[in-house]
Amino acid sequence: MKNISVLIALVVIIAVGIWVFSLGTTEAPDEEVVEQSNEEVVVLEDGQYQVATSSQIFWQGSKPLLANYTDSGHFSVSEGFISVASSSIATGSFTIDIESLVVTETGIGTGEDTLAQHLASGDFFNAKDYPEANFVITSVENGEVLGDLTMKGITEEVSMPVSFVSRDGEIVMQGQTSIDRTKWGINYNSDSFFQNLGENVISDEVIITLDIILEKTS
Repeated sequence: MKNISVLIALVVIIAVGIWVFSLGTTEAPDEEVVEQSNEEVVVLEDGQYQVATSSQIFWQGSKPLLANYTDSGHFSVSEGFISVASSSIATGSFTIDIESLVVTETGIGTGEDTLAQHLASGDFFNAKDYPEANFVITSVENGEVLGDLTMKGITEEVSMPVSFVSRDGEIVMQGQTSIDRTKWGINYNSDSFFQNLGENVISDEVIITLDIILEKTS
């Protein structure tokens, strides 16, 4: 009987020890991190807005036969304006500086400068002969902007949904769409024009993202 009592007491001591140890080593649950967006959707006041030269046009291309293979970068905007009436865009245009082309990421993880030089060549944008591209807004309906994009001397219609946000005290027009590069004569490694390209095929579709900073002038 004495041995049983000792055994029970020993089990209790061990159990209590394990419980106390677990209290001391249990990590507090991670606090949920909630990212606070510094962007707020706004309605534009009527008037004239100048497009800031810090505005950028982001682009992303891909090789569809290679998993997760994307090249991306941006252009600068050299000038432009937006006219707003009844809280909606009435007219507007901006000029894209093709010579400002920057590659920020490549599908192979290196060679950004080499790719930038190739994109500026006659195989793609031919920046030497066509240093600028222009986008002219022709109409706006239900937040969808319709306009003419002139690039390499060719004008084609482009549409995209846009919104306006306040970001760090600045008014920004944001929008995203995809365009078929071959409509502007950029046919390099397009399987719409060339055969037997294998994994070198480059998608005709290029994703374009606007980040247009507006400064009210009147």
